[in-house]
Amino acid sequence: MKDKSQKDLLIDTLVQAGVPLSDAGKVEIIDCAPDNPTENSRVHAKTNATIFELLQKNELGKCVHVTGGARALTDPYHRQMCEAMRSKHIEPFQVLCYKPNNVKEESWGLVDWNLRRWVKKGFSDWRQKLLTLNMIGTQSVDLKSYDERNKIQYSVFGNRYVQVQGEHEDSALAKYVWLIKSDNVNSWLTEFAEKDLQNAAEIDERCFKDFVSALFTNTARIMLYKIMEGKVSTRDQLLADENISFIDPDASGKLAALQVMGFVNEDAIGHLAITSDGRSFLREQE
Repeated sequence: MKDKSQKDLLIDTLVQAGVPLSDAGKVEIIDCAPDNPTENSRVHAKTNATIFELLQKNELGKCVHVTGGARALTDPYHRQMCEAMRSKHIEPFQVLCYKPNNVKEESWGLVDWNLRRWVKKGFSDWRQKLLTLNMIGTQSVDLKSYDERNKIQYSVFGNRYVQVQGEHEDSALAKYVWLIKSDNVNSWLTEFAEKDLQNAAEIDERCFKDFVSALFTNTARIMLYKIMEGKVSTRDQLLADENISFIDPDASGKLAALQVMGFVNEDAIGHLAITSDGRSFLREQE
């Protein structure tokens, strides 16, 4: 697509988001990409590099992600930026993301819901998945529940930068993406984001921390060994094992965490099996 077409599409997108046409037409495009995953990744990398530069200068300003699925949190580079912000005691990115009312934070429901969506984008391995969950659990981001799936989605930071995405289905793996510079557009979109933040519901990120902690318990380790060595074959046998039931009254919660993480599978008749990821995780705990 020619530059003029890209610029016109950007203007239409910004106007759809609520930005006045007079401001939408006066932006500096730093980088842009069509709906191609590889090209999208290139723009995301440029956005992360810009965030890093602003972090070094202490010029991050108000940082908000207006998202559908919060898939930016699966990006290892962006995760590192969020953790660096926390280490410097800078206000974290506020993340507006969709969460159905029937998805509860307890019993790993919220963790399971997000992992099922994020895995479609892809983690390079279980370690990256675990690091993302830990980043959220340590409150390196501030999650808010609000349905933005049918709105133009964007990120604002640095008081003058915006990464904006073209209109797309929530399940889309790629979309048109622009990294732009404009004080006025940043101001408009920050104002819209703050209004949505006021109407958003809080998400308790500590459930992600509790989930990660459950994976590293002695109970979880014993379960993995017993399943791997064939000492138990079903859920009932595992939970009835005296070495487990005696030391942990919430053993079922640990097993659920192992299953949500993909370390243990259970077939239709209740037989348990350790996965290759579960074996790899167990080896690293030795």
